[in-house]
Amino acid sequence: MLSQLFCNVPVWVDVVAAQDSELRWLPVAELEKLLEADPTLLLMLTRFLAHRLRDVQIRERSWVERSVHHRVRMQLMRLAQKTAPDTDGRHIIHATHEELAARCGVSRPKLTLELKQLEAQGLIRRGRGFIEILKLDTGLQG
Repeated sequence: MLSQLFCNVPVWVDVVAAQDSELRWLPVAELEKLLEADPTLLLMLTRFLAHRLRDVQIRERSWVERSVHHRVRMQLMRLAQKTAPDTDGRHIIHATHEELAARCGVSRPKLTLELKQLEAQGLIRRGRGFIEILKLDTGLQG
């Protein structure tokens, strides 16, 4: 949600609060006026955003430092867990190699190589525009 902080269009989301709360949408122009008028507020926002940026950089670094093997397996598991099994109980991910490569942060050739290895191990079955996860619980975690 923080990425929407300075968005000109309200974002419709469900929010869960631990106690009674009030949320208010502030137009960007109004927020900018408040920040210009109060240097202390501007400094607080700058520190907050710098802290959030460091958090994001740490997460990105930890993701990039993982091997292609690990990133592809983890992404396939996430996608499979997000999709309901079909009538036969199979987990099928509908995505192209380009889409999966972008999600995993790897090149298309590296993704294809990894998918071929997973298929050779009997963990997945590849088809045009889909990947069937054959061993969700045991295979992709390794």
